[in-house]
Amino acid sequence: MNRPRKRVREKEASPRKNEEAPIAAEVRASDEADLEETLWQLQSAINSSLNGIAMCDKKGTFIYVNQAFVTLWGFDEASQILGRSAISFLGSPGEITQVISQVLEHGNWSGEMSGRRRDGTHFDAQVYANSFMDRSGRLAGIRASFVDLTARKQMETALKESEKRYRELFQNMNSGVVVYEAFNNGDDFLIRDVNNAVEFIENVERQKIIGKPLTEVFPGVKQFGLLDVLQRVWRTGVPEQFAAAFYHDERHQGWRENRIYKIPPDQIVAVYDDITERKKTEEERERLQAQLLQAQKMESIGRLAGGVAHDFNNMLMVIIGYAEMALEQVDPADSFHALLEEIRTAALRSADITRQLLAFARKQTRSLMPLDLNETIEGILKMLRRLIGEDIEIAWLPGRNLWPVYMDPAQINQILANLCVNARDAISGGGKIVIETSRETLDETYCAANRGFRPGEYVTFVVSDNGCGMDRKTLDSIFEPFFTTKGVDKGTGLGMATVYGIVKQNNGFINVYSEPGVGTSVRIYLPRHEGEVAAMTENAVQDIPAGAGETILLVEDEVAILKMGRRILERLGYQVLTAGTPGKALDLARNYEGRIHLLLTDMIMPEMNGKDLAERVLAVHPDASVLYMSGYTAENVVHQGILEDGMDFIPKPFSLEILAAKVREILNRQQHG
Repeated sequence: MNRPRKRVREKEASPRKNEEAPIAAEVRASDEADLEETLWQLQSAINSSLNGIAMCDKKGTFIYVNQAFVTLWGFDEASQILGRSAISFLGSPGEITQVISQVLEHGNWSGEMSGRRRDGTHFDAQVYANSFMDRSGRLAGIRASFVDLTARKQMETALKESEKRYRELFQNMNSGVVVYEAFNNGDDFLIRDVNNAVEFIENVERQKIIGKPLTEVFPGVKQFGLLDVLQRVWRTGVPEQFAAAFYHDERHQGWRENRIYKIPPDQIVAVYDDITERKKTEEERERLQAQLLQAQKMESIGRLAGGVAHDFNNMLMVIIGYAEMALEQVDPADSFHALLEEIRTAALRSADITRQLLAFARKQTRSLMPLDLNETIEGILKMLRRLIGEDIEIAWLPGRNLWPVYMDPAQINQILANLCVNARDAISGGGKIVIETSRETLDETYCAANRGFRPGEYVTFVVSDNGCGMDRKTLDSIFEPFFTTKGVDKGTGLGMATVYGIVKQNNGFINVYSEPGVGTSVRIYLPRHEGEVAAMTENAVQDIPAGAGETILLVEDEVAILKMGRRILERLGYQVLTAGTPGKALDLARNYEGRIHLLLTDMIMPEMNGKDLAERVLAVHPDASVLYMSGYTAENVVHQGILEDGMDFIPKPFSLEILAAKVREILNRQQHG
């Protein structure tokens, strides 16, 4: 903009003051110069304003614009705008006409208007307009100030979009989010906002809880600690994260994981997730881990049992064998006969302990057959009553129409004997033991609630007592080997471990229910067998059968057993060939010109196992029969493929009577083809 032109008003000189004219002219020139400078400064200030400033006459024609206005509309010079109508620049013609009339009539107007730049683009501006007068005081036109709203509008739009985006994020989060505001100096917190997840998780409506105190809406916050955390975060500003149980009507409902933050100016945000399922998974994992550790512990004991069983049984067999031979040679009236009987009894009890270990480890060799559980139990009730004593009543409640089970009847005896002895020891004075059977079908629902069970049809038998019962800590340990609540001289701690091992070996399940001062109930589930029940026979040996001079090749790597076995068999009337190794046995078989009727061999030996030895001996003596014996567990001889169905087997240790009966049975079968 050019500075304003000097405008000097010329006046005629007064003849009377002619001498003062030069001074007055000088003064007037000075005033006009000051005025011109002031006008220039005002013009400069207007032009340097960031707001667009324009003046129009009463018809709306631009008569003045500053540089900001020129730039706002996208022009280069003011001359490109001056003389043009505001209607061509601003809004719709009707709108501009109305604004002009408003200003001219009322003196001012403010509001937002849209403009169209030179390049055709539109923008919004905040307009402040008022009318102005000429020197004579007449209405001359309109002055207006324009503030470009483009940046602010963009910012507002971006802010709205951001708010919308984050609002959608807030509402659609899977986690529950609650915004709190402290009141009563942090004693409680008002709920200011919640997202959709909170409505779903808590089953509440947003409108009904907004503005209400937290403790009124969720009274349980005090119980699971949320209120304390909110107060601490509100005071310190330090975020916290914690997991806590939550309750409804004083009942535990599940678990929540909470993350608490403080946000300006003085609000608290709680983000939480329902982690009940995760907690259940973690608890299940911990339970399975505990089960795994328990299984590993039992497996370790089982391996220990299997490892010592061979040597232990060999030694027991030597003790039992020589004790029995000595007993035959000593008069029953002799005092030494009683001593030998004690030795034999102690050895047999030791053999029972080994069998219990093997049963616990599920490595016991079994003679499986379809059984009627009622008949099996009835067959041993007399023995159980003698075992328990007369002061304790045994009530027998057999179920009707039981399904068969496929088990070794000796294992049923073991289970009942152990359970009844435990029940007897739990009863103080007179009491009662109830044995009952039934059949049950377990469905998916029941098995889901009782982990480890599988759906199916089962025969159950229950042994209950009204003894002292057990607490939870004791119940958690009852299946552990060598765990006992009895005195040092009253139990080995293998009773329940043995029961557990037998039940698991037969694919069954076991539950123990007990309450201190009330009693204990042990419920065992055995899978139903589809076959027919086998006829029960007496297995007791009446007389010791003698031999008829048949030749037996005895192979045993334990020298003591080899010597003892030879003595026993020779005393029974057999001819005996002995070998301490499979190699020597093969040499004997190849060089022996007579007939070998029976190969009696240990299963596990150096050089080769008993099965391989038997195949080579039978190649030389095809008419020979084979009887295997072993002090190793069934796992060693069966799972390794050494012992197969149909093979004759006798587990160590065995008595003279059992050996004599088994040998005679095989040879008789051989004779009768």
